[in-house]
Formats: sequence, C-alpha cells, structure tokens
Amino acid sequence: MGEKTGCSECGQLRGSSDVASALQTLKRNGSTLLVTGAVSDTVRAAVTRNLMGHPEENRRRILALIDAERSQPADYLPAGIATEDDETEVLDFRSDIRAATQVQSASSTARPPRRSTEVIRAHLLDAITRARYEESLAPGELRVGVVSLGPLLDEESLTDVLDFVRLLGNEIRRLNGMGHFHLPSEDSELISTLMSSIDARIELCSPDRTAPIHRFHLSVIGETTPWMRL
Repeated sequence: MGEKTGCSECGQLRGSSDVASALQTLKRNGSTLLVTGAVSDTVRAAVTRNLMGHPEENRRRILALIDAERSQPADYLPAGIATEDDETEVLDFRSDIRAATQVQSASSTARPPRRSTEVIRAHLLDAITRARYEESLAPGELRVGVVSLGPLLDEESLTDVLDFVRLLGNEIRRLNGMGHFHLPSEDSELISTLMSSIDARIELCSPDRTAPIHRFHLSVIGETTPWMRL
C-alpha cells in the first residue's frame, strides 16, 4: 500500500473556502464522494448528517451501515429525521453479522453469511429503485451513504470493491443523486485507486484537543480547498 496522506498541517487551519459552485455542479449532475481519514465514528456521523441534506429539504435518504458497531443509525441522519420515515431507508448489515456470530458460537457447524459486495450492492440498488419508482427525483434529491468500505476491503479483493463503488456510482449519477463512501484510511495509494471511480474526496482530520476539520479535493476543478471546521 502507499503512504499515508495524513494531515500534519492540521494545526495550520487557514479558514474556509467557497466551494459552493463546485459542489452545486456535483449536486446538479450527480456525483459520488470518498470520505477518508482515520477519525472516530462520531466525526464520520457528523459528515454523513451533512451529506444527507438539510432536514427541511426534500430528500430520499438511503444509509448502509457495514461497520461503526458502536453507533446508532439515527446518529448518521440529520436532526429530526427518523429511521422509520417514509423517505428514509436504513440497511443495517451489522445486525446480520452480529446474529451470525451468535449462531456460530452456539453451533460449531454453523457458518455466518458472507458480507459481500454483491449482496450489499443488490440491497442498495433495490432501495434506489424503490425511491425512483415512488416519486420523480429532482437533482440532488437522492442521497446514499455507505459506512464504510473498510470491512469490504478486509474481506474481498480491491477489484471487487472497485466494482461495487463503480456500479453503485453509475446508478446514483444516472438519477442525479449524491452518494458517499466512507474509507477509514489515509493510504494514498488505496485512495488514488478508489478515486478512479469517484468524483471528489472529503478528507477528515481530528487534531489533538481541537475541533475536527475537513477539506475537499475537487477533481472537477483540479483544486483542494483549505482546511475548514466541520
């Protein structure tokens, strides 16, 4: 694997940058984002809440939880949005793994189901199809979040994960939606490989004793923004 991208300059927060124009282009045309950095689940949840859209905006939200065992699904949704809302669908693959582990401990012959990119992608595409058929989706209305790619990379090949990201991304863009994939890593080579199928990146950093910060890597304009507080 490659070097860590890190954020050694995190202490030199330079203020905010106006990225509204580039983000509006991504929103209007459909896009996927890679959210990277070795940060806590709490920080990841805060980013996902923002990416899922303001609670007063008309959004179809689809959240897939693959890890983040200590978090609740509601932690990743905007304030006032419940997991039971008609416009929200949560796919919690963590429950299947926990249940399978309990079965395995009770019977030495039981085998837990494989947490595969194929299975998770199929469930996500079904959820996207339901959202599409239930109502006409405006640009930026569909929001899809995957937390995270870490277990998939541990259990499957990088090629399988790339296909997972690419195929999901193609469907999200086709519907002018916005999707994001969390990657709990700072490995520059891995990030570069995944970015071949993704439109932009949000890099996260949690400097010691200071508030979490982030910056955008916007390939659409070939620019990296200054660090900004979450």
